[in-house]
Amino acid sequence: MADLVNGIPMINGEQRSWGEVKFKIAGVASVNVIAIEYSETQEVEPVYAAGRNPVGYGMGRITYEGKITLLMEEVLALQASSENQRLQDLPLFDIEVMWLNKQNLICGDILKNCKMKANARGLKSEDTHHEVEIELMIGAIVRK
Repeated sequence: MADLVNGIPMINGEQRSWGEVKFKIAGVASVNVIAIEYSETQEVEPVYAAGRNPVGYGMGRITYEGKITLLMEEVLALQASSENQRLQDLPLFDIEVMWLNKQNLICGDILKNCKMKANARGLKSEDTHHEVEIELMIGAIVRK
């Protein structure tokens, strides 16, 4: 019998994990992604009329932000595709973050029209690999 976690049936308690996530950066599959974070925020403002309390609300702009952490090998490959070795000068690209759900259907998010905002480095003693965190400009997030 399936366990219930927060009212959701779970088979043997298995949850989604990092090992099931697949990435494409600019249409090319990548295994060199260490971490990714992204969010969508919309302005929501109360609307006032007669009286002291809001009579409704108005919705404004949607903004997106994120960052991605890559192994240095991926950064160097991306740099090589730029005429002047600047990540910021790469053309707009999409990042696909996909995984299989329990029904073996592909689901996930597509970060549309991304642009890298920096090209920084950092290392410290005892590092066993070179990670590079890059802040992203994101044009939209499409949920699949």
